[in-house]
Amino acid sequence: MVERADYLLNSGAIGKRLGRKYGVTPDIHVDDYVFADIYARSGRNLEASLDAYLDRGKVDAEKIRDLIADLQGAKISEGKLLESMALLDFASGYGCVARHFKNVAPNGKVVAIDIHDKAMYFNIAHLGIQAAVSDMDPLQVNPFFQFDVVFCLSFFSHQPRHRIGPWLDMLTRFVKVGGILLFTAHGATTHRDHLAHLRPDADGYAFEKASEQKDLSLDDYGNAITYPKFMFREINQIPGIELVLFHSAAWRTHQDLYVLRKIT
Repeated sequence: MVERADYLLNSGAIGKRLGRKYGVTPDIHVDDYVFADIYARSGRNLEASLDAYLDRGKVDAEKIRDLIADLQGAKISEGKLLESMALLDFASGYGCVARHFKNVAPNGKVVAIDIHDKAMYFNIAHLGIQAAVSDMDPLQVNPFFQFDVVFCLSFFSHQPRHRIGPWLDMLTRFVKVGGILLFTAHGATTHRDHLAHLRPDADGYAFEKASEQKDLSLDDYGNAITYPKFMFREINQIPGIELVLFHSAAWRTHQDLYVLRKIT
């Protein structure tokens, strides 16, 4: 008999306690490279790593909740969005953020999309989140539904130059008229504090073939620097949207935050 834990990190009593603390499923897939990176940085301390992973997802979910309230006029009571809305977590991985939406948006319909089919099975089977598999090529992705809110964290931080415009265009196709697309990217602060060895070109873009994602081609997924002037130019080429918010270094202490609204 194949045990359920054969592809899950065995966190035992630590996981149960932290799951109660955050009010979410603490299960971690063994191929979750986001967790693996946190684990390595912690000196392989399981409790500290799992706590940091769950806390990161909680903080991100709450920041998205607050942005929805501020920009879309949604009401919050006791830390929860009251509205029923459709939300898409694009490039969701193994549900680091999406698992917390049952706590911040209990009336929301949350869907996760990622390139990894194992991640999508995990999100469905262990987190109870609807999920679909993406593609490396944005032209091969089907915008099967339109959402009130699409969020895409640390995705453009890794994209090669020729994919950024097409991905922006594709992601806006998932957004309802009046809805928002929220995403983060590596700008000036990331460049200064984390990737100073890169040399952006005159447009404000740089890329290197390096990543914590060991199962993706480095031609398709590396480390990217995208200064605001580069992203603004790409955004301006997408019809039917407006930039409603930009904050430098507003996410996880160094990533730039962009929010677009679909107007037509």
